[in-house]
Amino acid sequence: MIVVSILAAFGLDTWWDTQVEIRRVRAQLETLHTEFNTTREELSGLLVRLESLRTAVAAILPLVGPDTDVVPTDSINYLIDRSFRLGTVELKTGSVQALLASGDLVSIENPLLKALIAGWPAEVSDLRAQTRLMEANRELIIDDLHDRLPTLDVTHHTGQMDRYPRSSFSVSAEGFQRDMRMEGLFANRGMMVEDTDQIVAALHQLASHALQLLQAELDE
Repeated sequence: MIVVSILAAFGLDTWWDTQVEIRRVRAQLETLHTEFNTTREELSGLLVRLESLRTAVAAILPLVGPDTDVVPTDSINYLIDRSFRLGTVELKTGSVQALLASGDLVSIENPLLKALIAGWPAEVSDLRAQTRLMEANRELIIDDLHDRLPTLDVTHHTGQMDRYPRSSFSVSAEGFQRDMRMEGLFANRGMMVEDTDQIVAALHQLASHALQLLQAELDE
């Protein structure tokens, strides 16, 4: 009878430990689902912003040349400002990083989901590096703009710059439009936009796939 009681108690402890582990793994999956869902929404917004950049750069390039019609300076300022609206992208990976650091990745049974989560930080790092390259390109353009267009007026199209005065310098857009270097810098920016768009689209697809796999795990 004592042996039976001991075995029963041991079985109960094992069952309880199993239930605790199941709840713990489920909580991790729910946290990951929330993070990937938030990330996918942010990536959707990035795709929209990149389309705005693409439109602006595509509008700027035909204006630069030796014989193009000179356009109003404010029009150039507006397009340049639109082409700058990105910044370095920092996607949240806290839940993924915590899972990897804890060693609990082994608790996820689906091999596809496991591989996706393991590779996610590297994919996000690629996007961060790409957007930093775009920021470096933006700084090169700004450095060249100082002698051609008042960058104060360029940034005035951004809402937070409304508190600052507009530039007191009177300039023409012609200096910008006749500069072959500007053509090269914005052509390079256009290529970077396309590269970034591909990275973001791929990440968006991966995030969507992760959400499907996570939901399948949660539904079991």
